[in-house]
Amino acid sequence: MGQFLGSSAGLSTPVIVKLTETWKTEQRTFCGRDLSGMDYAMAFKLIESAQARWRAVNAPHLVALVRAGARFEAGKLIERPDGNPSTPQPKGS
Repeated sequence: MGQFLGSSAGLSTPVIVKLTETWKTEQRTFCGRDLSGMDYAMAFKLIESAQARWRAVNAPHLVALVRAGARFEAGKLIERPDGNPSTPQPKGS
């Protein structure tokens, strides 16, 4: 390695061997860890509920409506009975 990087790089053969051994030990420890106690179901539920609220901005002309409080369901603008976009409408309406 010294011929490629020069002796000032600090990568002598013993250093490279020690680094390689350390990396292999860390890799074995990482791959051998027990993940059975992890609660992945909760993470899945959080991600799934967040995904329902994500909005893809594929229609930049609608951004002003969204910022004004307009709601869209299944890609369609939900009209409010009073015509005021800042008045929240009940979910079942």
